[in-house]
Parts: sequence; structure tokens; C-alpha cells
Amino acid sequence: MSTVTGITLQFSCAEDYVERISQSDLYPIIDEINKWLGKNGFGPLCSVEDAYGGNRHPQFCVYGGGYNSLPDDDFVAMVTTRAWRYPEDVILLLKHEDDPIKIIQP
Repeated sequence: MSTVTGITLQFSCAEDYVERISQSDLYPIIDEINKWLGKNGFGPLCSVEDAYGGNRHPQFCVYGGGYNSLPDDDFVAMVTTRAWRYPEDVILLLKHEDDPIKIIQP
């Protein structure tokens, strides 16, 4: 039986990004994380902050996903060792289906 892990990753919108004509803005650091996920057989994290309520952008970026049998320690190590421009604004939440949420900051 597999264990489901929910992931939420929040970071500063001031992180470096590349504007693309055919896609929405792409943060290279998210591209790195998604490449790691893909290499390990998992789908990408997706941007979710545009689904927030209110009448303004929340002024931070939020990506999320749900995964079966994610190697948590490897994922946390990979995310927290990225070259974040504003590491003080990075919050990683991991939620196993039956456990409390883990809050991780680099």
C-alpha cells in the first residue's frame, strides 16, 4: 500500500523567472524541482496561487502536488539545497495522509 504525500511550496515572486511567450512565467528553480520529480517518476508541481480569493495577487508564488511513495528525505534535501534568491521566504509543507503537516524552511 502506498502512502500519499501532499506538497505545498511557497516562495517569493521575486525569485528569478524567465518570461515565455507560449507559456506562463517559468521559475528556473521550479523547473529544477520538476526535472528532479520527473527523473524520479513523479509528475510536476503546478502553480496554484491564481486560485486564491481576493482581488489582488497574494504576492508570493505557491506550487503544489500530490504523490504516491515520494522519497520525502531526498525531496526535502533537493528543495532546501537549491540556490534560492530569498530563502527566508521559502516554506515547504509536506502532509502524509495520516500524519501532521511538516513545515520546512531552508
